Amino acid sequence: MVFSSAYAGVDESSKDLDNVKNQIKTIDKEIKENKAKKADISKELKAQEQKISETQKQIHSINKKSKQNLAKLKKLNDDQAELIEDINNKKSYLSNFLQDFHKRGESSYLQSIINGENPSNIMRDQKLQSYYTSAQIDLIKDLESKNNKLIETKQIIKKTISKIENLKKDKDKIKEQLEEEKKQKKQLLVIVDNEIENKEQIKQKLIEDEKKLKSIIDELLKKAAKDAKDQIRLKDTKKTKSSETVVPFEGGDFKKLKGKLPYPIKGNIKYQFDTKRKDTGIKWKGIFIAAKEGEEVIAVADGKVAYADWLRGFGNLIIIDHGQGYMSLYGYNESILLNVNDEVKAGDVIATVGNTGGLGIDGLYYELRKDSKPFDPTSWSKK
Repeated sequence: MVFSSAYAGVDESSKDLDNVKNQIKTIDKEIKENKAKKADISKELKAQEQKISETQKQIHSINKKSKQNLAKLKKLNDDQAELIEDINNKKSYLSNFLQDFHKRGESSYLQSIINGENPSNIMRDQKLQSYYTSAQIDLIKDLESKNNKLIETKQIIKKTISKIENLKKDKDKIKEQLEEEKKQKKQLLVIVDNEIENKEQIKQKLIEDEKKLKSIIDELLKKAAKDAKDQIRLKDTKKTKSSETVVPFEGGDFKKLKGKLPYPIKGNIKYQFDTKRKDTGIKWKGIFIAAKEGEEVIAVADGKVAYADWLRGFGNLIIIDHGQGYMSLYGYNESILLNVNDEVKAGDVIATVGNTGGLGIDGLYYELRKDSKPFDPTSWSKK
């Protein structure tokens, strides 16, 4: 039926639009998952930073205790130095006193009597000297006892300082590990942020493509309705006179060429028909053949150029109409060598290989379609 045939392109574009919508839903899900992952990482990062803060607080407390103990040790060293000096002074003074006392001995006592001194006073002085000497000795012993206790205290403080230093090393090690984990979390957060940003960009591109497809569908609907009316009105006319309608190529029987078509270029097939693209997840509707930039691209069969221009996602694209609803598409070209309505023969050079499709590698994108519906080119090509 003429009317249903006019809407064939609309149906296929609607399927494409549904495919894009489904892809947007998939990307929305991935973005949601990545945002949830980001929230988890942020939560872990927060906990990590809190641990670091607490560890740093403990290190600060340890450093404070270490400084306090070092200050105590310094004071004890100063006190000990003063104590030792006092002991040495007292010992020296007592030694001199005893030497002088022994030198004077009994002669000193007799001389004092001869000199007419009171014997009671003399005995009193001798007793006082004896008490003084005994008191000095007791004082020295007390000072030495204090010095021994001070030495013990210093040993305890030194052991405490050693324990504090070991504890500080352990805390520093823990802090270092936490800082490394924090660094890794931040790096992971950057990766997830980039993933979210990339997905948002892909989503935006798909939304724009969806709008473009919707616009194309609207135009196709208008054109299909107009063509259907024109064809009904001019049913006795062999071709439509409307300037908007492209005259189809009335070629040979293309379906007889199944399994006999040459490939448009020599090279390895990098991406197969109906497999998912890594960048968007949308399935390939043709094949991608890797080849060197500048190599010649040939037409796979006789036909007429229906489209020759740049199109987003396809780069420099040329479409050949082979009649009976069959078309071949050649994308990512470096250059297009023909114009719309040019007739071609199988094997004619129509373009040169490039990388204008945005894939980033040199090669040719090749499709075959019947009534706008793509099918596997490899099943129609020579083995």
